[in-house]
Amino acid sequence: MSDKSLFQEVSELTTQNFIAYIKKRNSDINIETLKRAVLFSIQAHRNQFRKSGMPYAEHPIEVAKMLADYQMDTSTLIAGLLHDVVEDTAYKLEDIQNQFGAEVAFMVDAVTKISEIQSQSSQERKAETYRKFLISLAQEPRVLMIKICDRLHNMRTLNYIPKISKRKRISQETLEVYAPLAHRFGLHKIKSELEDLSFKYLNPDQYKDIVKQVVSSQEERERYIHKIVQTLKWKLKELGVDCKIQGRPKNIYSTYNKLKRRHCTLADIFDLFALRVLVPSESECYSTIGHIHKLWSPLQSRFKDYIALPKSNLYQSLHTSVVGPDEKIVEIQIRTQEMDKTAERGFAAHWAYKEGEPVRNSEIDWLEKMVHVQKEIQDSEEFLEFFRIDLKPTELMSFTPQGDLISLPHGANVLDFAYALHTNLGNQCIGARIDNHYVQPEESIPDGATVHILKSINQTPNISWLEVVKTHKAKSQIKKWIRQNNNEKSISLGKVLYQREIKLLAESQNPIPKMEYVLSKFNCKTEEDLYFKIGEGNLKVQEISDDISFPLIQNNGQSLVISAANNSLFTYAQCCNPVPGDDLIGIFTQGQGISVHRSSCLLGLEMTKLSPQQYIPVQWEGDNPSQFETKIEVLAQDRMNLLDDITHIFSIFNINIQRATIVTTGNKVRNRFRIKVFNLEQLESAIEKIRNLETVEEVERS
Repeated sequence: MSDKSLFQEVSELTTQNFIAYIKKRNSDINIETLKRAVLFSIQAHRNQFRKSGMPYAEHPIEVAKMLADYQMDTSTLIAGLLHDVVEDTAYKLEDIQNQFGAEVAFMVDAVTKISEIQSQSSQERKAETYRKFLISLAQEPRVLMIKICDRLHNMRTLNYIPKISKRKRISQETLEVYAPLAHRFGLHKIKSELEDLSFKYLNPDQYKDIVKQVVSSQEERERYIHKIVQTLKWKLKELGVDCKIQGRPKNIYSTYNKLKRRHCTLADIFDLFALRVLVPSESECYSTIGHIHKLWSPLQSRFKDYIALPKSNLYQSLHTSVVGPDEKIVEIQIRTQEMDKTAERGFAAHWAYKEGEPVRNSEIDWLEKMVHVQKEIQDSEEFLEFFRIDLKPTELMSFTPQGDLISLPHGANVLDFAYALHTNLGNQCIGARIDNHYVQPEESIPDGATVHILKSINQTPNISWLEVVKTHKAKSQIKKWIRQNNNEKSISLGKVLYQREIKLLAESQNPIPKMEYVLSKFNCKTEEDLYFKIGEGNLKVQEISDDISFPLIQNNGQSLVISAANNSLFTYAQCCNPVPGDDLIGIFTQGQGISVHRSSCLLGLEMTKLSPQQYIPVQWEGDNPSQFETKIEVLAQDRMNLLDDITHIFSIFNINIQRATIVTTGNKVRNRFRIKVFNLEQLESAIEKIRNLETVEEVERS
């Protein structure tokens, strides 16, 4: 028998087995077209083999089988069979389109990686591949199933990859991207398997240890669960409830997280199995949970109603945890058959097509949002960070005072909530009242809380907020405000500097250049463009006329005055925290205006030495109505009421305390205070009073 005939025979046998598998799961498939696709895939990958030694065609066939398990249509199955053809063989996308149509070609292209470009880093290529995938996914959500099933089969065969570092890299990406993506779209079974497989390669010792413990305690646990199931069956049957009770073991990764969260051993956990009670109707879900709570005491904090408030991935169920026999906690889920179908198959269970248009749900809204985000964020690393953050489950449910539901990721805080309601509310947020308790903007929101946002027209976003917020909307709006504010600051600063130089030219009786000439010279369309370039530090000093130099950033002996009107042009250095009355030096800082230091500040002095051309004389206006933040440190022998005495002095001088830290070593105590004052005289008066307190040894500004 020739090699060719052997190949044909194997191909035909493989195709027959595959078609038989498909027919058992979905009769509404175009079998003839599917046969052509299998043979095309086998032929395209003919001389390719996987790390396991198996023919490469095994992989796309297994992917297509998984898609069949989810009752996906003919086009999706064909795209699954051909998903690696363009990336790994000589065939082009046009070949697939000619053979199987534009719909299949689009899906294959959607899951094909971006080709390597020499100038791009691996992070940039990864970001561009995700961008392409998200854009395609928003247009054709069926590509999600191909991508997820592709990754699942790769994870199932990951043990054949010899390099441990590569296994870990693939597993980390799976845990950060693909498992959350499966979860977001309700593919819980796939999500659990992806998590377990990733955990197996990332933490092999802990994985083996938990598996060993689960196996060793399985008999005891199964006896207990059997006892619970029999009791529940008998009770519900007695009450006339038509139900089916199932037991579902928790996956290894979730068990690992539970052990970490509870700081306990496996012997202390009996809810490794979740009991699932299936009833005919929604109303019976609620009556059944009532019967269960009469039978065993519920843990109120563990009750979740995902029927009234479904998860964004369409998941619906009632969750409760009860104290069962022997005082052991048992987790129980109650749902209908239809809800169970959705829980097992996610969006695929509801994905119907009518005249080519998919049914809309909240996940399509999420996709469209991500498509918009990827247009906004050009930086590859920043986009990857947002993508990973936004993939995290949004299972934190909180409410406005009016009862509106706000869904946020776990760990979200007051600022995230405020920005979710309205951008201006976020920008002006000073805290919140949560269930009658007042909390700071950075405070995390408990699940199920009612949140009343507190705002002030004097509040503005702080760059430190970017470190604490979790949601994309909050981060993007904070960055937008900072960018706009810096633009306005740069324009104002540029105008001040330009007018200052014009004044100096006039005083030295030099000719004043016309604005039209200056705009033309520096390629600016408007005066604002000119001022912005100057304020940003991007405008290079050039001659405006044959005899006149235009040194925009030079020390000409004339100081800039800090006043209430132009206060936004200046930033106050945190290394020395100047206040009105201090002698000052100014450093021109690109994009940030003028950084103001105390003249005694070593860092400021060093900066003027390194870049003398950036030095600008600065002085305070006579009166300044603003308060300025500064810091002091008090070293003393510890005694009763020392802190009360210090804070009393602050109160006498109307000084606001922003933050205080106390460090005690033996009989010595070091008190650090961040305070707000109006001027140096007020500060020095308070410092002198504190120095005179009993046991105080030293008071210094820090």
